Amino acid sequence: MRAGETVTFPAERTGSGASERRTALTLAQFAPLVAHETNQPIAAILLNCGAARNHLSGPNADLASVRDCIERIERDIRRAGAIIQRLPSLLADSPQAYSAVDFNLVVEQALDVLDHTLAQAGVVVIKALQPDLPRVSGDVVQLEQVLINLFTNAIEAMRSTASGARTLMVNTSFGDGQLVVTVRDTGPGVAPQAIERLFEPRFTTKSDGAGLGLCLARSIVEAHGGRLWATCGDPAGGCFSFTLRCAFEPAGAQAPNTNVTQLPVREVAAARRRPGARSAHAS
Repeated sequence: MRAGETVTFPAERTGSGASERRTALTLAQFAPLVAHETNQPIAAILLNCGAARNHLSGPNADLASVRDCIERIERDIRRAGAIIQRLPSLLADSPQAYSAVDFNLVVEQALDVLDHTLAQAGVVVIKALQPDLPRVSGDVVQLEQVLINLFTNAIEAMRSTASGARTLMVNTSFGDGQLVVTVRDTGPGVAPQAIERLFEPRFTTKSDGAGLGLCLARSIVEAHGGRLWATCGDPAGGCFSFTLRCAFEPAGAQAPNTNVTQLPVREVAAARRRPGARSAHAS
């Protein structure tokens, strides 16, 4: 499969539980799920509206920054619409139109969406992305939502972590014919007895959580022929991993990238914009 080529797959099943989870969400949780998944892009739109207003308020308006805010607002409006459009087909047993996706690029895009949130939370991002990964068969918007849900959970889990010790780590690698993604944080972690319940609809470990984000994330991953699970971090923190079906296997899979990039979040956006630059719990 070539990049950008579209192929239609039937809804994936990895066991009898996967279909039942999607059906349960469709019947009982669809409206709350839409609200949950569109909350982040709506919040980002409001943030960028305020930023654009501030750039225009001075005697010398920063039009370049205003233009950047407008582009971000347009991106988030399109993303919110795409999320709403895809949810019914994801949670039903209808065929999915997938294309060959560069998952490392999806990681970069998800981090860019959360750039302001990461900066405000004082989170340092560490990435170990294996180069030349095979493409995965998937829907970019849905896969981006999986990462955004996991990243957002990690950010919120680190609220109680001391300033300067908040770290979000994301790794991609290839093995046994599939892509493996791991997201770790330096928060307090998840109690062992709660790990399996994290993916149940409406189960949450947060006082203000909806208990829908991880359930949807697992449904998306399973629809893409993979699986998503949680473990206790080593030595602490939360750790979420998932696998994805590859569009094809590379001629020679490389070892995981050990050239880790670590950037304070205030530098992440600038690094992405430099010519040729590539990047360094229950909700």
